Amino acid sequence: MIIDTKSMNRYFIPIGLMNILMFLITLNLRSQELGATLCWHYKEMQAGVSYPFNQSIKKADLSETEWWENIVEEVEYSGLDYIALLSRGYSPGRPDRGAGHPVKIIDLVNAMNRRAVNSFKLAIFDDCPSSWTANSNYDKTGTYSTNPKFDCGDVNNYKYIWDLNLKEAIKNIPDERRYKIDGRMVIIFWSVKSTWMTNMGNGNLKKILDYIRTQCKATYGFNPYLVINRNWFDVDSECNSPGVADAVHNWFSSANNYSFTNYNWNGKITGVVTPGFGHPDDTPFIDPKGGQTLIQGLEGTVKSGASLTLCEGFTDAAESAAYWRSKDVTYYKYPNQRLNILRKYSKTPYPDQLKLEVEACDNYSDQSTGNSGGAFRDGDMDIAKTTDINGGWHVTGTQAGEFMEWFELPMLSSNRFYIRYKSEEAASVSISVDRTVVSEISLPSTNNVWTTKDAGVYNMSAKGEHTVRLTIVSGSPDINYFTRNSISAIPVTAVSISETSATLAANSTLQLSTTILPANATNQKIRWSTSNETVATVSTEGLVTARSSGTAIIWAISLDGEKAATAQITVPGAVFFDDCDQLTLWNSSAALKLNDTDQKQGTNCIEFNGSTTDEFKKAFSPAYNSELTSDNAVLKFWYYVSDVSNCGTVRVELGSAGKADVDEFSWPLSGLVNGWNQISLKVSQATILGSPNLNALNWFRIYNQKSGTITTRIDGIEITTDQVISGVKQEVVSEKGISVFPNPSNGVFRLKNLPANLASGEYELKIFDLGGKLIYSSTITDPLATVQVNEIRDGIFILQISIEGLSYKTKLIVKK
Repeated sequence: MIIDTKSMNRYFIPIGLMNILMFLITLNLRSQELGATLCWHYKEMQAGVSYPFNQSIKKADLSETEWWENIVEEVEYSGLDYIALLSRGYSPGRPDRGAGHPVKIIDLVNAMNRRAVNSFKLAIFDDCPSSWTANSNYDKTGTYSTNPKFDCGDVNNYKYIWDLNLKEAIKNIPDERRYKIDGRMVIIFWSVKSTWMTNMGNGNLKKILDYIRTQCKATYGFNPYLVINRNWFDVDSECNSPGVADAVHNWFSSANNYSFTNYNWNGKITGVVTPGFGHPDDTPFIDPKGGQTLIQGLEGTVKSGASLTLCEGFTDAAESAAYWRSKDVTYYKYPNQRLNILRKYSKTPYPDQLKLEVEACDNYSDQSTGNSGGAFRDGDMDIAKTTDINGGWHVTGTQAGEFMEWFELPMLSSNRFYIRYKSEEAASVSISVDRTVVSEISLPSTNNVWTTKDAGVYNMSAKGEHTVRLTIVSGSPDINYFTRNSISAIPVTAVSISETSATLAANSTLQLSTTILPANATNQKIRWSTSNETVATVSTEGLVTARSSGTAIIWAISLDGEKAATAQITVPGAVFFDDCDQLTLWNSSAALKLNDTDQKQGTNCIEFNGSTTDEFKKAFSPAYNSELTSDNAVLKFWYYVSDVSNCGTVRVELGSAGKADVDEFSWPLSGLVNGWNQISLKVSQATILGSPNLNALNWFRIYNQKSGTITTRIDGIEITTDQVISGVKQEVVSEKGISVFPNPSNGVFRLKNLPANLASGEYELKIFDLGGKLIYSSTITDPLATVQVNEIRDGIFILQISIEGLSYKTKLIVKK
């Protein structure tokens, strides 16, 4: 063999250069980890009032639950890999300020569960001036201020960093939803300055980081990935020691008018970007129309080798740094523009599936004046809160000629469209790309049941960004969303689930699995969802956890073609001390009323409105026997507060003397937030007055001294244990031997195929919505009689009949 050494030398790469190239290749593989900070200040949640540019959804009648749902949808749409949650700590003895309480992270996780979203993960951003300094002062003095400064050398202050912030925040993020680098959850820290802190040197900041790392290992079993601000080095040089921090960022500077930075520390480049800044204490710079500042920042970080990039301000409207959809025409070309820009610099600028919520389009034409659905956003588009799987909103009242349009969408070379719709009559729609119709789709009647329709294939010469329009051609279909999918070589035709129904005790788990047909389908990905996270949650891997009594539907949905399977999870019902469905024997220092629209279970909750001390009190007759002891009894109930800032210390009493301050257990409530709070009070931790008897309970009271008028509500009072209530008969659920005729029904129907034990005798009939909420209940003596439920609206429900400890369930469709 003859070797041409001259040719060989042309391709020989020195070992040193090879190492450099391998480093650059590795760097490039991680060069698009892109995320954004996310805060939840009460003004952000009312942004249409406080910050008028955030008007992607109506704020006047928006609940916090819906706010979180929309945030989840927008983050998913943006393609971000993670969001860094601005957890700002809390004070157990004081009202929630509505500014970054870590317990609210649960609302975000629940919204991700409902929306079946797992495309992004959750990191923590420790806003040190707020969570360390201001929160410690609020806890000590009741004043939220950065004066006096936080003493970093005082180990007693560590509780504000760990116990009252990071520990609670981490607890509320399931492991599968944590954003990790090298398998370690990421915690990012902001600035430390003499403006806010004192005694930072002499290794004190290093000790804080070491303490956080030690506590994470001891409490949660992982070594955190800690990212600090470069100015930590300025005040404590020991932070530069090996193993103290894992990465370093350098933030940005509005005062010096630069909107992004990169910082290389130990071979790891971390970037920070802001699209604009308008804080009045600094020199503002605003993103020009078209997003040039944001694009410049992402080009300078993501595209310049940053292994981790953090964009400030997914919701920082106060600082003009927000990325959400906006009606602002000064700095935006169209509502979704900044979300589209973020996606371009993510790891998946051309995702396999892009979900387009029709109510969130960039442009539309609506032929009727006003929003007949009255939800989500202002204008003439008719939008309603949807009853479809995964929640959200849908467009309703459509007419021929109306359209919804999106700009700069990433189209693949081969695309398959799917439409999620329901319609009473046949309809049709068309899809246009760059204003050219590429397909017209017939939409058969679905009897108003939500259905996914394959809308055909569209091929292009190459992938690129295009304008896509969905036009109503005929009929009046309700449309939830449509998706642009990649073409699978072997498409999914069906999905089945390992369990179609199960009864779980509270706090127990069940691992569900799926079977996809055909077995060799190209895209095997499944997303999991729950219809009611208060009853049962489901992880991204199908692990179901029972939470509280009720019924929940667990969905397994294929990303390819949205083929779905469901499992009905029943958590046996508790025996309620009081279900709060009636006002009997309830009284207060102000008038009470029943609320039948905002209850947490049953048909009503009880509502108080005023500024007086007593809110809810009741002397029960006959007395209630809990059959529990003080060692295992727990008092649980739902408690709603409209404005915790007007509350003093809220106290709860439970007793056996039929009146206050005699033979009672009592507790103070801490950590309350605006909205519904699920309260769980251990009797073993109560203050005891006299000799209260758990076998003869006949007194309950909630009271507090107020500084202003508030609305409070109470629902579902239970005396239970952390597990299933002792002595409660376990319910056996059967899917066999029962059906409804006709189905769909106009609200009048009969039961068919009844088991033998239902041929005679009294039984209980209940109807639940898919969220597990009880909406109808009655006692039936003739199982063959016609049932009439005129008060139930159109939709899909679960009908249950029970007798002698057995329950039978079937699906009921109401269409009037």
